[in-house]
Amino acid sequence: MICAQPVDDDGVVFDVDALEAALIREEAEYGGVRVRTNATIAGARIPIQIDVGFGDVVTPGPVEIKYPSLLGAPTARLRAYPVDTVVAEKFEALVTLGIANSRLKDFYDLWLIAETFELDRSILAAALRHTFGRRGTALPSETPTGLSEAYAETWDRQWRAFLGRERMAAAPQVLAAVIADLRRFLLPLAEPAEGDWRWRPKEGWVRSTTRGG
Repeated sequence: MICAQPVDDDGVVFDVDALEAALIREEAEYGGVRVRTNATIAGARIPIQIDVGFGDVVTPGPVEIKYPSLLGAPTARLRAYPVDTVVAEKFEALVTLGIANSRLKDFYDLWLIAETFELDRSILAAALRHTFGRRGTALPSETPTGLSEAYAETWDRQWRAFLGRERMAAAPQVLAAVIADLRRFLLPLAEPAEGDWRWRPKEGWVRSTTRGG
């Protein structure tokens, strides 16, 4: 159990005896487990909830990351989703949920990824095919409702409230601007393409003369 491993004293104490686990997403084809426990820092109680999913396809495969620490503590090494699968799962949810999608952080995450990461189109497109296929969702042949002007108009007020509440000042205040950026980023991935293409922040999709160039 990770929270029971001996580590340098960082002031955090996990209550292993209070740990509880319960099934979630029972209605889904593949589900998961929700784990709850508590931790304390200087006597302050901190509820902890971790959702563990099973059955998701990960493309091109898990990656090892160094998770930053505070106060000079040793850095943790974790196996994590690659960015390509993060994009694929959030895009699939965006397509599936349509106008009722209240997961505004997904829009922020997708926008931030597009603003930050350089990505290989062939790998990202493969992640979309695998994730959409695993979840029984068709890749969109036209602009999905979740990337439409109607969606932007419906959720613009909630978007502004979300940015203020979460202090995410870097993103555009107008949801329509974010969705326009996401259309340029995501929609070409549903179409076939020849050659090597890369997504480059501030440039968009750029054809490479050599792979990785």
